[in-house]
Amino acid sequence: MNAKNIEVFETMKISRAVAKMAVPSILGMLVTIAYNIADTMFVSWTGDPNQVAAVSIATPVFMLLMAVGNVFAVGGGTFISRLLGKKQYETVKTISAICIYGSAAFGVLAAVLYIIFKEKLLMAVGTSSQTYDFAKQYLDWISMGAFFVTLQFALGGIIRAEGSAKYAVRGMMLGTILNIILDPIFILKMDLGCSGAAIATIIGNIASCIYYFHYILTKQTFLCANIKALKPTKALVLEIVTVGLPSSITNTLMSLSNILMNICLVTYGDNAVASMGIAMKAMTLVILVQIGLAGGLQPLIAYNFAAHNFKRMDGILRTGILWNVCIGVSLTILYMIFTPQIVRIFINDEEILIQGAKFLRRLVSPGPIVGIMFVFQFGLQAMGKALATLFLAVSRQGIIFVPILLISNRFFGLNGIVWAQPVADFVSTFTAIILFTVNVKKSMKSIQSKTQEVV
Repeated sequence: MNAKNIEVFETMKISRAVAKMAVPSILGMLVTIAYNIADTMFVSWTGDPNQVAAVSIATPVFMLLMAVGNVFAVGGGTFISRLLGKKQYETVKTISAICIYGSAAFGVLAAVLYIIFKEKLLMAVGTSSQTYDFAKQYLDWISMGAFFVTLQFALGGIIRAEGSAKYAVRGMMLGTILNIILDPIFILKMDLGCSGAAIATIIGNIASCIYYFHYILTKQTFLCANIKALKPTKALVLEIVTVGLPSSITNTLMSLSNILMNICLVTYGDNAVASMGIAMKAMTLVILVQIGLAGGLQPLIAYNFAAHNFKRMDGILRTGILWNVCIGVSLTILYMIFTPQIVRIFINDEEILIQGAKFLRRLVSPGPIVGIMFVFQFGLQAMGKALATLFLAVSRQGIIFVPILLISNRFFGLNGIVWAQPVADFVSTFTAIILFTVNVKKSMKSIQSKTQEVV
């Protein structure tokens, strides 16, 4: 960490600091979105809707690996930012080593569990007789590279946490661009279909890991990959896990809720699964761009919260919310106008095109406000408010979404399934506003009380 990074955290104009941290994060998300679009698009060019449906069904399992990586990326990352705010640089080395080796170990464990429970898992996620083999091919390859998937997420998170957002994003972009280049080669030219998509994904993650390790080993940084720095204590591990777990639960619940939704959708046919899969892929632009901005704010919030610079933290939050609302409104308008053209990027099947366009218009409806929820959720994580973040994570994809999904499916059928996520997003956004306000007030009172006691 150098003087430029310290300036971003402490003295740089807020709008410029937000741009410096958030823009690279958003660009990284845009590249990831390009990968998501390309992955589904190239699979759809095989002309087989069953392969498109299989990738949609298998994606939630891949998201479980992201969930594991995010425990360390978010839990370790926000911990590192707070430690930097307190100038505890030696502890940063220990935390970074725990995140690196912990994420790698859990990646290996995930692969072993997949191998043991493969058949039961494939049946549980909603495969049909037409999609089972394709989903199996995809996940067999993903499991072989699970080690690199979890490690890549953790490395990117801790590098971003010390203010080096551009390096974190470069690593992500390197892997994603390589993935996009390899997709048509493996999927179409080599005729590997779903397997080709998975192989390209793993190679991309390996490339990102190599870049991140090069950064840690050659740049001026407090991060450490040396196993000698691996000195875990119960307190340190608990701090990482309690803050990172809500993020992991968010991804896990997104995965499980998608699995549950696919199980509901498959009763309406594989075309319904494919249509929703494409609509949700297209929707990732609206969601991931806003998550990217919120993620870019997280180190700034964590650092200034730990340094008790609440005025600067408040300015960062206000700027982030304003920018996310503007992004959400702009993208929602574009999606509403050009819905058929967006869906056509993924597939040219007329039935899926018509159905997918209807689904997408409904999914994008919370776009103007959902970014507020992400700013507050990431803000609570940055402040180390594990219970509040956990409640939000469980609310959006669990205690709010699941009942809505099951009830709406029961009474409104396919139309009800499609509306479940938008309704959950509206409710969760207002919940996040209330929860964040309450927690900030409590933290301010607690810190003021401690300050008066010292005086």
